[in-house]
Amino acid sequence: MMLIRVRNKQRGFTLIELMVVVTIIAILAAVGYPSYQAQVLKGNRTEGKTAVLKTAQILERYFTANNAYTTSFTTLGMPSFSGDTSTASKYDLQINAGAAGIGTSFTIVATPRQGDPQCGQLTYNQAGQKGMQANTDSVVSNCW
Repeated sequence: MMLIRVRNKQRGFTLIELMVVVTIIAILAAVGYPSYQAQVLKGNRTEGKTAVLKTAQILERYFTANNAYTTSFTTLGMPSFSGDTSTASKYDLQINAGAAGIGTSFTIVATPRQGDPQCGQLTYNQAGQKGMQANTDSVVSNCW
């Protein structure tokens, strides 16, 4: 008579295998998350730039009709962006009088709601000069 042995296969993972997988996932997350955050920040900055340029365009249209600029979003027919939490905007916009006064110059300031350590505030004036917060080490062309 022949005796046949049947081996029971173990099913599942060992603790070591599980820890290796967890370690690999942690390494991938540590590398990928900062890159993800940078891309989100870049996307938010694009939204801020778009809002600034749209506001400048509307201000120029207003200047053409009235021969002066204004600091009022309501006068421009736009919703107020400053402190408006009902919109999905990532920036608060403000229109300030330029160096020559609001009649002939303006500066639009876009302040990020959640901070932007690389660029900070974005600025734009009637001459088309783009700027950013002065206390950062970044170059204007990197932010605009």
